[in-house]
Amino acid sequence: MNARAIRADATYVLRAWMRGRTGVVVSLAMPLILLLGLGLIVRPGAPEIPDVHAVDLAQTPASEAFLVSLAASAAIHVTLLDVPPADLAAWMEAQGARGYVEVPPGFDGATPPRIVVDAASPATAAVVRDAVRAALSADAPLVAEEVRVPPPATYGAFLLPGVVGLAVLTVGLPLGFASVVELRQHGLMERLAVSPMTRREWLLARMLGASVVALASAVLLVLVAWIFLGVRPTLGLSTLLLVVAGTLVFSGLGALLGGAVRRSETGSAVLNLVLLPIVLLSGSFFDVGALPAPLRWLSLGSPLTHLNAGLRRGMLDADATGALLHAGALAFAAALLLLAGGRFVRWNVD
Repeated sequence: MNARAIRADATYVLRAWMRGRTGVVVSLAMPLILLLGLGLIVRPGAPEIPDVHAVDLAQTPASEAFLVSLAASAAIHVTLLDVPPADLAAWMEAQGARGYVEVPPGFDGATPPRIVVDAASPATAAVVRDAVRAALSADAPLVAEEVRVPPPATYGAFLLPGVVGLAVLTVGLPLGFASVVELRQHGLMERLAVSPMTRREWLLARMLGASVVALASAVLLVLVAWIFLGVRPTLGLSTLLLVVAGTLVFSGLGALLGGAVRRSETGSAVLNLVLLPIVLLSGSFFDVGALPAPLRWLSLGSPLTHLNAGLRRGMLDADATGALLHAGALAFAAALLLLAGGRFVRWNVD
């Protein structure tokens, strides 16, 4: 493999991108506007009534009267359980519960029950304690256990990985597409036949150059979300690999599309025809689970769906293993596109 030629051509891709105003606008300005516009417009609403789960281990008239009084409180929403959760903190996080009340055996209405509140939200914890105190028949001192339940993700947090994925798409696909179409338009494709690179090496150089641009876009988007939207994503190796693998896939796909287009005038129409369905079906702005079943199945074939899912696994859920699985799938797809590109991209224009 001619590493020197690959590095030189990848550097040319970066310089050409920096000189082109359209590429900078599409790959940097557009994702930034979407992130800030949607992230600032769709703000969290007023706090909902906290959900409190309760379990009655006493099964006495006093415990029943206490729970009826607690459920009558307008400040909280009470859900009754049959048995106590095994891992309370993990269960509260999974259920989104902000409080837990356990009525112990032998409860007489005077002694307080076991109370667990969310330490991450002192205001909500105070509401839960006040509701329990109001439901007790005696004015006994309350001692509440505290667990820290992560708050539900805001739309800005959900949006950030989707916009990063969109930035990767809008960098990789047009750059790969333009690599073939513009060179053919200026009559330069034939000259590559006498270059020291093979077709696969040339395509790899284009894909790597696009990856650097996509990484810069991703870093900028994360910084903007951190400063203006208060989003604190989990960053790691999996995020880096996902961005690079996603760019390799889309730039390789763009090069194949560029090779299929014989007339430069039809290039923009073909690119938009591919871009729009991918963006709409891949969960950049909403959960793909909200799609009808046929479209949901169709979205599984989109690389952007897996890129968005992997980024959310890594950045929001801190699930490095799940994120790496998506990165591995994208890397496999990129390898297939590289092999296909070396076969179908031709130096000649005929």
